[in-house]
Amino acid sequence: MSTDLLMTVACLACAIAMFLIGRPRSDAVALIMIVALSLSGIVTVNEALAGFSDPNIVLIAALFVLGDALARTGVAQRVGDYLIERGGSNERRLVVLIMIIVGIMGSVMSSTAVVAIFIPIVIRIARQSGVSRARMLMPVSMAALTSGMLTLVATTPNLVINSALVYRGYRPFSFFAITPLGAPILAASIGWMLFARRFLNGTGGAEATTRPSLNDWVARYSLEGRAFRLEVGADSPLVGQTLGHTGLDDDPVAHVVAIERRARMGATVLPATADSSIAPGDVLLLDVESASFDVQAFCARYALAMRRMSGAYFTDQSHDVGMAEVIVPPDSSLVGNVARSSSALRRHGVTVVGLRRADAALEQDLQATQLKVGDTLLVVGPWIDIFSMQSVERDIVCLAMPVESDAYVPVPHKALHALAIMALVIAMMLTPRVPNVLAGLIGCLLMGASGCVSLDSAYRAIHWRSLVLIVGMLPFSIALQRTGGIDIAADAVLHVAGNWGAHGLLGAVFLLTLVIGTVISGTATAVLMAPVVLAMAAHLHASPYPFAMTTAVAASAAYMSPISTPVNALVSTAGGYRFREFFTVGSPAALGALVITVMLVPLIWPVFPR
Repeated sequence: MSTDLLMTVACLACAIAMFLIGRPRSDAVALIMIVALSLSGIVTVNEALAGFSDPNIVLIAALFVLGDALARTGVAQRVGDYLIERGGSNERRLVVLIMIIVGIMGSVMSSTAVVAIFIPIVIRIARQSGVSRARMLMPVSMAALTSGMLTLVATTPNLVINSALVYRGYRPFSFFAITPLGAPILAASIGWMLFARRFLNGTGGAEATTRPSLNDWVARYSLEGRAFRLEVGADSPLVGQTLGHTGLDDDPVAHVVAIERRARMGATVLPATADSSIAPGDVLLLDVESASFDVQAFCARYALAMRRMSGAYFTDQSHDVGMAEVIVPPDSSLVGNVARSSSALRRHGVTVVGLRRADAALEQDLQATQLKVGDTLLVVGPWIDIFSMQSVERDIVCLAMPVESDAYVPVPHKALHALAIMALVIAMMLTPRVPNVLAGLIGCLLMGASGCVSLDSAYRAIHWRSLVLIVGMLPFSIALQRTGGIDIAADAVLHVAGNWGAHGLLGAVFLLTLVIGTVISGTATAVLMAPVVLAMAAHLHASPYPFAMTTAVAASAAYMSPISTPVNALVSTAGGYRFREFFTVGSPAALGALVITVMLVPLIWPVFPR
């Protein structure tokens, strides 16, 4: 081994060790490697930084933005609502539906984003159906990882390997090239999880979290039985009136906290301010402070019809109506004043529905109680107004936001736009005349122009750590190629598995990729393995495609470790899983993916084409 190769291997070993330890962060490790390889002289500075101009890096960033658009427009939330509606309390049906939908969504947007969206959805489903969340969250993780095997753009390792093919002058894979492998692997994963979920117990996970939920506050502030949904009839005297004119915005007994109004894509929720007008068909979300309030007489007086509420205090409307817990600071203008009449809160369209003082809830007389420093208030209103209040208000300090705030959908009326644009992007990616990166950028521009994303949200959606990690590890490919390290690694694999035949070689590649991917990220694994398997193919005078495809599938099959991917880490925390549970459930799933891949790949891409 030459000195340069020894230095490259030493840098690579240090990088892997830091990945395993978890310190420093993975993106910091990547930057360290860029500097180290550049200073060593093995690669030039331009070569070390070339990844920042790689089209696939730009494409990955664009895909993060497109996925965020699907989340911001409520497409993912509507899917969750569909699951609750169709799955009911049947655990088997719920697991199948969840895995299919997570797999489909993960094929066109970030699997990490899909899991982040689905964790609160699944917890909500588990709570309503009475099924243990531990038996439902692991299937989410497995489906999200398997979704990387459904389309070329589903996960970063696919794009890294595809980029390696193009870099060496080969034709790239098509958009659905990997689907014939991913679809049966997803089906096998679903079948396995229907059996294996019985081994999942978890340790409580997110149930022990200190972050409150809306239901926690409903109990804490004694809000049970105080909420009503009342639909305004066409002949109601409220039609055409404002809440301020009717007095329902600050009535001491019964006041409107928000207004539901029908829209093309379902209902939209409006703030309940004095200037809010009432239209026929509107649903008034009414908070009633007095237990003696006669809701039937109120409905008869204003020609209102009561509508169903299956959840406590508007928790069924948690996509649109939210809560926040705030505290009165010493310099607040609210001190000595009544909370309900506060202009600071009314201008934000939120209503005080609870007050705690000296760790006790005041259940009545909120309209007359003067506030003191340190009082804790519970406010309710549309999420957009709560976030606005939180960011600009100085008379109150936000103490806590509930877990449901993570599922807030800023632009639900843009869902059709997002779906149409996403379909257009996929169609362009299927067209050979439009490069994938250009299709992704066109999609981002259209999402921005249509209002599905803003520039600020687009920048926040991009997972910069992942991009820096990829860019920082790419120089190893050049360094190992230049120093002969790739040839040595390829020869080593061939020495061990060279006589095993085509299926044996592919199995060895899968196992090696899987082992590496268990301890470091799939992206870093793909960066390291892509040049090795392509060199193997060249040594064997074989087609590079079966080896590249096997590596891509194996890089996504990191089912066995909670630390291997952000997907597993998120689910591990939420479900309270131990490493043993991941290994017990994930190992057979990985073995099944290996068998399916080794059997099908040579049929689709012959190893030794004639």
